[in-house]
Amino acid sequence: KKVAKYIIGSTQGSEHRFDHGISMFKTPRDSFKILIPKKQVNKTIYTDPDLIRHLVNTRDGFEMQSGSMVGEASTDEMGHIIDIMGEKYSLSKEVSRDFFNTYLAHLSNNEKPGDNENTKEAIRMFEEDKKGFSRRVESQVESPKPTSPDRERLKKKARAKALALKLQFEF
Repeated sequence: KKVAKYIIGSTQGSEHRFDHGISMFKTPRDSFKILIPKKQVNKTIYTDPDLIRHLVNTRDGFEMQSGSMVGEASTDEMGHIIDIMGEKYSLSKEVSRDFFNTYLAHLSNNEKPGDNENTKEAIRMFEEDKKGFSRRVESQVESPKPTSPDRERLKKKARAKALALKLQFEF
């Protein structure tokens, strides 16, 4: 969400790369080209109806061009598209620490990790699971190790069978 404001405000011709080879370019028409490599991994992304709804061509969605699925979105819709790609598909854009401190840190909404109710609930459930796991491990009884068979006895048995077969074929 922080990076959406930066991407939308970028200059014409700017390229933004995400996970799975996905790229976005700002075009001279004040819109964005979204390129998604046509791979099985990305199929759910370029066929997503929520994503297609925010494209300029909502009827056809993404179009095949040179091995990539290409779509165009207006600047107004880019916030929604970036949110969908981040929330549904966990796509992210790596930026350097200097870049983050210079351009993105001031866009923070001052929410610290753990402030969200869902995060607090997940942490509480994790702590309960840890306690339950410890109790289950303590209550487990160590099973006795299987004894290894007497190798000499097995060898003698195998020799006896071989000898019996040999004798059987001699008569």
